[in-house]
Amino acid sequence: MEKFDIQADQRLIARLVRAGTQGNAIRALLELLTNSDDSYRRLEETKAQNEGLIEILYRKEGLCGFFTVRDFAEGMSHNEISAAFRQYGAATSGLKDGNPVTGFFGTGAKNALAGMTDGRICSFKDDSFSNLRIFLEGHSLKGELDEPKKATEEMRSQTWHSRERHGCLLSG
Repeated sequence: MEKFDIQADQRLIARLVRAGTQGNAIRALLELLTNSDDSYRRLEETKAQNEGLIEILYRKEGLCGFFTVRDFAEGMSHNEISAAFRQYGAATSGLKDGNPVTGFFGTGAKNALAGMTDGRICSFKDDSFSNLRIFLEGHSLKGELDEPKKATEEMRSQTWHSRERHGCLLSG
């Protein structure tokens, strides 16, 4: 008898992504807010000082709306982003490890970001800036992860106010 793992086809993943937030900006926003809140919960578990501040920037231009969710929590390193976003459905939130977080079967942020026109996670951690774009291309969920850059205060300000970064989660 042969035993094997059953692999998920990219068409199924694309269907699940589309069903996740169903193109609804409020659902995507709620997912990103929940992820920011979870990051603060992990900080609280380690007794790290934090203000728990989450900011939402929204700008309407014609028929389009652009939003950014920004927190000042843990942030994610380039390696952490790469590990968390390379697999759809993997345990990435820390829920499996007993962390007091929400978690959504390793799909929540991917669904939220891929459902946007230009969904990104932009993160500052340990004086480094990482930028990941998640998108659907046909029936495939894709990611583009830029090389990490040295973070500066100017970058932090530009990233928050830049039109190019709207539709993203800024962290760290």
